Amino acid sequence: MALRVRAHRAKPRCRRVQEEFSELMRLLANHSQEGRDKVIAAGGIEAMLDGMNANRKSDELAYRSCATLAILAKGNRAAVARIAKHNGAKHIVRAMLVSRDRADLQECALEALRAISADDEDVPGEISANGGVQFVCQALMDFKHIEAIQEHGLAALANLAWDSADNQLQIGELEGCEHAIEVLSLHKEPKVQAFGCALLQSVACNNPEMRTRIGEIGGVEAIVQAMQANPKAANVLAFGASALQSLATSNQDNVRRCHKLKVVDLVADAMEAHPFSVKLREFGEMLTNTIEG
Repeated sequence: MALRVRAHRAKPRCRRVQEEFSELMRLLANHSQEGRDKVIAAGGIEAMLDGMNANRKSDELAYRSCATLAILAKGNRAAVARIAKHNGAKHIVRAMLVSRDRADLQECALEALRAISADDEDVPGEISANGGVQFVCQALMDFKHIEAIQEHGLAALANLAWDSADNQLQIGELEGCEHAIEVLSLHKEPKVQAFGCALLQSVACNNPEMRTRIGEIGGVEAIVQAMQANPKAANVLAFGASALQSLATSNQDNVRRCHKLKVVDLVADAMEAHPFSVKLREFGEMLTNTIEG
């Protein structure tokens, strides 16, 4: 493995070599945890990012590299740290510009951004500093009917919006909340529904202006409909309850909307149906207390 990495790095501008190397890394990473560990230990992440930087116009290299980085980064903080240290956020965002109409490239780039922004305090700032919020929103709107793009894009935006007033504002300006509400009615896949709710929750959290705006454009009703449509999906119910909790906090108009839609009864039924969902119980009880005052 180390020999392959060294051979690869010896020809950084040979596009064919870089593409073949990234495909090999993808196959190894996708095969097993052992394969992923070998790729990381041998410097495969750094080698792929160098290749992306040296061949910025290759959409095939961008696709293969983003696909591999997404696999390596998922749930692996050591991999995320290596990607971040080697300016990976910038390279992944830039990869989205290589071919904006190539759906598989956009999907893999979004999945990679989702993975590297999930459990790191600094990476979301690096992504947004390189235009990530804008390009994620654009991909979501360009490929409304592709479920995987919606899932990864909404999840990535939810990560970027969390505890970031600047990103919350930018998502609002780019009509990301309107898009999330539209997607909740367009896609019935539970993961898409869950992350649509997650985005609304992240944007509304600690942001009174966005709470009001989301309520006014039908956010409460859309979230309730998603919960009602997915009584067996604990993740949708938990994200829905957390989103409604954020919207109802210190906002009487949204509390009234929740009363009108009988949210307390909906949450009670959800918690009874999923007694072992810790997050659902946590947010369900918080929401009930907020609504009932």
